[in-house]
Amino acid sequence: MPCSCSSNADYGLNAVHGVQSRCGSKNDSEGNIIANCPTSFPSPNALGCAFNETLWRAMTDVIGHEMRSLWLQGIGENHGNGLPHIGLNTWSPNINVCRDPRWGRCQEVPGESSYVNGRYGVQYSHGLQIGSDDRYYRGVTCLKHWAAYSLESYGSHTRHNFVANVSDYMLQTVYLPAFKAGITEGNAQSVMCSYNAIALQVGDNSTEFGPGVPTCASKTLAHILREEWGFTGEPTAIQRPNAPFSALEPKPPVPDPCP
Repeated sequence: MPCSCSSNADYGLNAVHGVQSRCGSKNDSEGNIIANCPTSFPSPNALGCAFNETLWRAMTDVIGHEMRSLWLQGIGENHGNGLPHIGLNTWSPNINVCRDPRWGRCQEVPGESSYVNGRYGVQYSHGLQIGSDDRYYRGVTCLKHWAAYSLESYGSHTRHNFVANVSDYMLQTVYLPAFKAGITEGNAQSVMCSYNAIALQVGDNSTEFGPGVPTCASKTLAHILREEWGFTGEPTAIQRPNAPFSALEPKPPVPDPCP
């Protein structure tokens, strides 16, 4: 199949509990064209309460199928600013741990358990990425937010200026297990860096890069992702302006199929 390229395309889409796009269309039994909208499933915290991996896999199989269909139809996300048609990289699932409801995004995640969130990430990745043709990914799962993202806005602190001070124990037992499962078992092909910076407490109680570093630029996080877990996919940088991203450059470089 020849390469089809267009700069007029949105890189990805949101699909936290269904494809968040405008409606597509289909022909009814009489040949009339009617609207065909993507399925909206329950919020992830309700899905997490099911503790049912088969259910999660079946749901994301539907999401992957509908996403591919809407992409082929050239449908855009449901925004009033006229975004171009959706891409095949989803900004989903959100597998951060809900540590405190004041975070404000608990409705996006399966729950407060690193294990449950990890199992959800595995099944989400399998269901969305694996389609009928095993030569290709049907779409790309993007695990978010990497890592230690537990604050959205509080007082003068926002997700854009907050530095998360994280001990190695908390990193390994709370913040990383879900991502490890999603990558090593689920084969997720993309990871979204979190908005915040991170200061990692290491064995001698010092911090990496002093007062904190944007997560996409953390050499420690990059080492865990690339070297320890064998991630070869694509990082997605949703970061503060002018943040360095060199630590998570794709390795090996992904060739441009449309030069």
